[in-house]
Amino acid sequence: MYKYIDNKYNEAILELKVFHSKRVFRLIGLIIFVLFLFVSIVIFWGKGIIVYLSPLISLFVTSLYMFYAYRDLKKKARRNIIINAIEITFYDKSMYIKSRIKNNINNVDISYSQLLKGYETAKYFFLYENNVSAIAIDKSKINNDNFDTFIKQRVKFR
Repeated sequence: MYKYIDNKYNEAILELKVFHSKRVFRLIGLIIFVLFLFVSIVIFWGKGIIVYLSPLISLFVTSLYMFYAYRDLKKKARRNIIINAIEITFYDKSMYIKSRIKNNINNVDISYSQLLKGYETAKYFFLYENNVSAIAIDKSKINNDNFDTFIKQRVKFR
């Protein structure tokens, strides 16, 4: 049995929202880079050596755009986070979740077989109940070194 208690669960939710957006965000960044590259080549075509600087100019403009867009993404992700605290008890066949949303306490028991998939980052485990809803577990708040082995045996990770 493992116990996970997070009294600042809104930070984990923020990381989950950003994690959801990163893959799409990278694809959008690649598309924007290609578009900037195409436009800069068209603009600088026939202008001599500057056409060879088009990839660098495109990379700079894309990086600038991505930096500010990523910052705005994090700001938007901070909105509408309503879960204040969560307590999860991991048993052999299921996990018991007790969450506090403002003044209401919700309890739910989830079997590991109900979980669709799991992802692991450097700081978090994300356990997906479906393609949209997931449980975020901050690795630094689990005090047992064997937890990652325990959870990986019960949930299919990608």
